[in-house]
Amino acid sequence: MSLPSLLIAFLADFLGSTNAFLSGFVSLPTNATGPLDPSITLTDSGVQLVHEIARIAVAWSGTLALTLNQLVH
Repeated sequence: MSLPSLLIAFLADFLGSTNAFLSGFVSLPTNATGPLDPSITLTDSGVQLVHEIARIAVAWSGTLALTLNQLVH
């Protein structure tokens, strides 16, 4: 098997696995027209994931601000 064929097979497996993983977080109806379709919604676990990402982002931004403040002074 050539390198391009291996790369294509790897990417296909990766995209399939990613799709299966994300399907637990996003409810995508069959008639959706694209990723920005308003009929696409988050599942309950998807909402929890988004809240956790937001919480971590806020916590890290505070830590980063304190660190940069100490470096400046």
